[in-house]
Amino acid sequence: MPLDYCNFSNHISGTIHSIIMKKYFLLAALFIAGILNANSQSISIKKDSLKIDSIKKILPKLKATNRIESMIFLCEYYGDNLKNRNINAADSIRFYGNKILNDSKAIGYKRGIAMGLITTAPDSLKEKKAKEAMQIGKEIGDEEILGWCTVILNTTSDVDQIDANNLQAIDHFNKAGKILRAVYLNTWLCQGYFAEGENEKAFDCAKQNIETLKRIQSPEFSYIYQQCWLWAFWNMSYISSAAGDYEEALKYMKKTEEVDKDDNANAEDWSLDISGIYADLGKYDSALLYWNRCISTPQWNDPNWGWRPGRKLAYNHLGRLYTMDKQYDKAIETLKDNIVYFDSLLKYTTGNYHHAGDYGKMVASIALGAIYDSLTNYSASLQYAKDGVDDAYFMNRRPEVMHACQLLSKAYRHVNDNDSAYLSSKICDVKRFYTE
Repeated sequence: MPLDYCNFSNHISGTIHSIIMKKYFLLAALFIAGILNANSQSISIKKDSLKIDSIKKILPKLKATNRIESMIFLCEYYGDNLKNRNINAADSIRFYGNKILNDSKAIGYKRGIAMGLITTAPDSLKEKKAKEAMQIGKEIGDEEILGWCTVILNTTSDVDQIDANNLQAIDHFNKAGKILRAVYLNTWLCQGYFAEGENEKAFDCAKQNIETLKRIQSPEFSYIYQQCWLWAFWNMSYISSAAGDYEEALKYMKKTEEVDKDDNANAEDWSLDISGIYADLGKYDSALLYWNRCISTPQWNDPNWGWRPGRKLAYNHLGRLYTMDKQYDKAIETLKDNIVYFDSLLKYTTGNYHHAGDYGKMVASIALGAIYDSLTNYSASLQYAKDGVDDAYFMNRRPEVMHACQLLSKAYRHVNDNDSAYLSSKICDVKRFYTE
């Protein structure tokens, strides 16, 4: 999913992503696919654009609350759009947000005042204004306002509380009849769950989204509807892989690709994801075929295209392919080069680039720990497994914590540190690890 949100999306839709992405960084393929989708004008984007143009045309004729509600709809639309779609979202949100606030104050329309507060608040006042809007929402019993404010105020670093807050926001949106918005948030909650190792909860989220999407006949926003389908299938593919059902994972990834191509004739295929599934199946030739397809696109080596950390994250997967083919020297070289790059992100960047450093270094470190383990170089395996478990613990990536701790336990035994080996094996009990 694209990450470069502006203004209103930092307050509302983007807050959903920023909260979750800060805690659960996903695969390189997710970002690369997102960049590709954002750079192309899809059918769903055009449909939404036509709807927005129609609203703008009739807006001068609308009066009082009808006019305010239409402008709230416009702000929501712009909040879901990115700067790289040639829409000046920030200015549009600011323009309509101020009109919402002023018009609502003039007639004492409390719902409009609340929405105006959260659409016009600068980052420095975001939480303060959201609390004011939350109070109004409680007074008038407006579930939609409560949903938006719950998302905005979900700034805790406690993962379980983040999940609980997002569930509360989803409940508010459902009660308000904002079903598509609830599904959209639930999509990212799902990814949060499987990043935590809560695969059953993730599965329930994904299945629930698919069933709900089937019942939506006239979605408010075609693009969000399409994205919900796409990521619901992607989530099911990822969860199936985690459960070891790689054939099912491949089926859902093909559905993801179909949804994308049905919406956009110029959409790229999902080669990197498919390569990963074939790697899980132990089919090296097929995995390599799709990797080569991924890097053969014209954009891949274009320095003006895309998000460089996404490419570097993808090279962690190449290291895996080298390992499958027992090309250990190439795998080690690739992964060590990535660690140098990700270290630089951690030292010199902030935001999503910094999170890419955390995630990328974790994956590369654990992969190197596994390679050196297979080469019986246990001192090196110990070094990289330590780095990997630190990053995994910091990011609350429970499956990776387990993998790294297993490597640690084995390495400690081989260097005759039995006490540390025992402790590492106990840490592999994830529930114990996260409750003590």
